[in-house]
Amino acid sequence: MLLLLHWEERLSVFNDYFDMSMTLKRSVLAAFVALAMLAVVIAMTPLQASAARTCSFTSDLTIGSVSEEVRCLQQYLNSTGFVVSTSGVGSAGQETTQYQAKTQAAVMKWQTANGISPASGMFGPLSRTKYGALTGGSVPATPAPTTPAPDTSGAAVARTALTNAMNAYESAADDDSSNLSEARDALFDAMTAFMNGNYSSSVTLSATAKSRADNASDDSDDDDGDESDTQDAVDEAQDDLDDARDAVDEAEDDGDDIGDAQDLLDEAEDVLDDAEEALDDEDWDDAMDLADEAQDLIDEALDESNVDIGDEEGDAEDALDDVEEALNDAWEDFDAAEDDDDDTGDAEDLLEEADDLLDDAEEAFDDEDYDEVMDLVDDIEDLIDQALDEF
Repeated sequence: MLLLLHWEERLSVFNDYFDMSMTLKRSVLAAFVALAMLAVVIAMTPLQASAARTCSFTSDLTIGSVSEEVRCLQQYLNSTGFVVSTSGVGSAGQETTQYQAKTQAAVMKWQTANGISPASGMFGPLSRTKYGALTGGSVPATPAPTTPAPDTSGAAVARTALTNAMNAYESAADDDSSNLSEARDALFDAMTAFMNGNYSSSVTLSATAKSRADNASDDSDDDDGDESDTQDAVDEAQDDLDDARDAVDEAEDDGDDIGDAQDLLDEAEDVLDDAEEALDDEDWDDAMDLADEAQDLIDEALDESNVDIGDEEGDAEDALDDVEEALNDAWEDFDAAEDDDDDTGDAEDLLEEADDLLDDAEEAFDDEDYDEVMDLVDDIEDLIDQALDEF
């Protein structure tokens, strides 16, 4: 009852939580949600009798048994701590006439605790005798409806909606968007309505809170693109730094003047270390700025040493475009020669072979095998030259 008497104080704590620092938010939220859900359960759970249920058993009960004695046994087990199920079918208030695996497991725990061996899970003569000794006798089992009526009261519906909203809010608690702030306000109002018995309003407000919390989660998911793009930028800068070091080292070995290139590359490496730290801190903007700064230093180092690390992908793509254009021009020249009844020799076969090699080159490009692309481009150019020589 103390939980219910001080509900308004807990709501005030929940509201004040949003004025705290991010360091404390998660722990305070978790404590509040746990407290709120406990209060909801206390408010909605029917009081259980403190005394264990007593039953009258006239036959052995085991897997497959169906009777009111099974229901009474489940009620007895639930009331004595050997819970059949914590929720749903078989849980307190939802006991059934069906003796299935959960009932058997609960009976086994009861048998073990009471020294019945073997603890087979069958409620037979030894178990019935022990039960009688524990309860001091027996009374007939109280008949109950074959199928328990579902709990469809307004309070139960509101409780479910409120629980779903709280779960959605907790899942989105790392986000600081306006959606989350609005979800918090709606959840606060839903809890207040629930505790005041305004279940219909609580359901509506809970649905609003859940929707806004889900939107906050979606907003947070959108940030994943920023993370991926930034990681790619940092990785690309690191690859360019490695290539630049190789090129500058080679130039230095050849005796070329590399100026301050090594110092600039060292500085770029320090900047990339800072970028990695920014990534760890999830500061995507800072990490992206540092990646760009590192790229500028790398470019400056390459200019200083007069070396070029090249762009294999770009070079391969340009070469493919050029040779494709040359091949198309060759086919046009061939068609014109054919129209003029000129002797074209083996030109057609050579151009068809060049077409096949162009397909291979495009596949190699897709596989990022840029050296193979350049080799195939050379072969295609040779075939085009041979074809043109034919006519």
